[in-house]
Amino acid sequence: MSRPGIPVAALAVVAGGVAAALHIGKLPPAVPALQASLGIGLVQAGFLLSLVQVAGMSLGLSVGLMADAIGLRRSMLGGLALLALASAAGGGVGAWIDDPAQAFAWLLALRAIEGVGFLLAVMPGPGLIRAVAPVGADKAAIGLWGAYMPLGVALALLFGPAAACRCAAQRRRRPQRLPVRRPESRDGSWRKPRASRCDVQAQAHCTHRCPVRRSYSRIANRSVMPAM
Repeated sequence: MSRPGIPVAALAVVAGGVAAALHIGKLPPAVPALQASLGIGLVQAGFLLSLVQVAGMSLGLSVGLMADAIGLRRSMLGGLALLALASAAGGGVGAWIDDPAQAFAWLLALRAIEGVGFLLAVMPGPGLIRAVAPVGADKAAIGLWGAYMPLGVALALLFGPAAACRCAAQRRRRPQRLPVRRPESRDGSWRKPRASRCDVQAQAHCTHRCPVRRSYSRIANRSVMPAM
């Protein structure tokens, strides 16, 4: 008699645990980028790294009771959604907030929210696996669930530096808008700036290269020609 295989629902629960563990291991590869953009030190980075474990130590019992009250499936889905929202908000903190101290405070708060989401996503995992797996496959599925944390952290540490380098390269390629200074005349009123010789040559080169602009320039020249 052959043993029943692990069902797809149990594998989906394990995948949810791996997705939650990705948020634990995503921060170490991002520490150099945070140091460059926000100027945080190693002590502050240590607080960001350990805040999820602090949430687990202080809120583990209460979050477990809340997960049992609201339902195992709802708890895991809500925890994954909370992790995704907090992670997306944390990725945009540097673009929204200019003050490094305020940005670090927001990162701490969002990291604490990620800790709560991690607990909501992970606590109901074994109960869900026992509920969806048959009798012969429950032990193998529980054993597979035990590898969610090292697998998720390893994937984050493996692909995190490449993702951080790609985001940094895209940020460097993005053009920066420089402030435009409006020229003023001697009496203080605004006057239209004169086009330099380089601008005129560049405009003529673009007009010569582009057939649409060349045709429009010919029409304009014919319209302004004096009648013979």
